[in-house]
Amino acid sequence: VVWGTIPWTWGYSWYYNPYYVTVGVGGGFDYSQPIAAAAPTQAVPDQPSPADAAAQLLDSARDAFMQRNYRGALKQVNQAIAWTPNDPLLHEFRSLVCFALKQYKEAAAGAYAVLSAGPGWDWTTMSSFYADVRIYSQQLRELEQYVDAHRNEADVRFLLAYHYLTCGHTDAAAQQLKAAAQLNPKDQLSAQLLASLTAPAEAEPAQPAAAAAAPAKPVDAASLVGDWTAQQPDGSTISLSMTADSMYTWRFTRQGKTEEHAGPYALADDLLILKEGNAPAMVGQVTLLGDGRLNFKLANDNPSDPGLTFSR
Repeated sequence: VVWGTIPWTWGYSWYYNPYYVTVGVGGGFDYSQPIAAAAPTQAVPDQPSPADAAAQLLDSARDAFMQRNYRGALKQVNQAIAWTPNDPLLHEFRSLVCFALKQYKEAAAGAYAVLSAGPGWDWTTMSSFYADVRIYSQQLRELEQYVDAHRNEADVRFLLAYHYLTCGHTDAAAQQLKAAAQLNPKDQLSAQLLASLTAPAEAEPAQPAAAAAAPAKPVDAASLVGDWTAQQPDGSTISLSMTADSMYTWRFTRQGKTEEHAGPYALADDLLILKEGNAPAMVGQVTLLGDGRLNFKLANDNPSDPGLTFSR
């Protein structure tokens, strides 16, 4: 059984790992992108397939880990990831190795990227990597002590929440997720996980029919065709280009780095649906503001979200 329901959209920037570190134990990995975005290594004739090579290396890494040879385990799992870089299991195990080595920031960055690709391990899976679960318990106590001494570090709060979730301690996890989201507002995952763990408030009374929201006003698709640009308070820029044949390109630029997404779009009344391959669609409500501007707001029922204001 896996815990949690992970939301698969990442706001207007699509995806951002606030705990990404460029250098860490073993050289570090580029966790600035979701793990699922990496391309697998192609098979070479007369050599083991990437999956077989990675599986053999993982077996060696697991043996080393059980013997508490954590640096040997790290070396083996790094080599396994080189064969199959898009395998979340390998990255989750690597995060566990870094956790055992007390390399908490690297472990947090990896765990964040893993949960961006799908749900994490359950306790049965986690405990299977230990010859004695008391070793894990001691390592968890050491992480708790570190968090107590570094209470303003959001990344270790997130890492502790991840371990609590894996152990099934949801109330303790919720406390850490709340702290992480408050300490680092860019940590969308902690906020979303917290929402999924928190029991919904008492249901609002049904609104009378007269108070129901007015039906959406359809938007003319032709009015969206063209190039649009939005600026965000943090200095990042989003450009959206839409063509008459229902294709779009979305570019998100932050600190000189650009992430691009493209695919078909559809319009349903005032809802703009942006698709990309098999990834979840980004759905937003479009409001034409006049003067060559439009507002795009994610369809997430968040009243505090002002949306993005694009200009031509």
